[in-house]
Amino acid sequence: METFDALRLCAAYAEESGLEAVLTRKGEKDAPFDLLFLPDFLAPGGDEAPMSLSVYFAASSYAFMDRLEYDLLHLMGYIEHLARPGTLRELRAFLGEVNFQMPIGAFDVDADGTVFLRYTLPVPREMAQEAFLRQFGIALGLLHAFALAFLPAMRAVIRGQRTAKTAMDLVREQLDALQARISAALEEQKGEDPREQE
Repeated sequence: METFDALRLCAAYAEESGLEAVLTRKGEKDAPFDLLFLPDFLAPGGDEAPMSLSVYFAASSYAFMDRLEYDLLHLMGYIEHLARPGTLRELRAFLGEVNFQMPIGAFDVDADGTVFLRYTLPVPREMAQEAFLRQFGIALGLLHAFALAFLPAMRAVIRGQRTAKTAMDLVREQLDALQARISAALEEQKGEDPREQE
């Protein structure tokens, strides 16, 4: 599967999920590579800045990756100019704690204060479209869930309202509550399954 065709599939998947998707070819609008851009990947509402997501293939700097016939699909989420100099140290401590617990991807902050979330998915070149879309959907869903779980606490650290430690306590509370809601929904769904009643 060609990488641009794969991005076109990703764009269609995102649009079916209700997200705005902007697909740009390499060279258009100074794009350094073919790029799928989701401007409102996570829109918290109010005056909070949304997290955008860029999806693109980029070559590995390691030659053996090409011999393995894999392409690297990068998913990069951004919230621009979010960090503040006075709370940057505490934010970095919080991100270290978060990254230790993240099963996929990692958060970081750059010199301009842009907080970003990055995940790289190795994609076999001969992967079937259905399998590729399933992998992309799982990655997109997980990144969305973890951004949703961690961003409110991250914003509290940036504003100086919480330390890294108390922010992690908040995250644990949110994740525990989310886990309880998911378990309850699964139990309810299980009760409605006609196969369970036979």
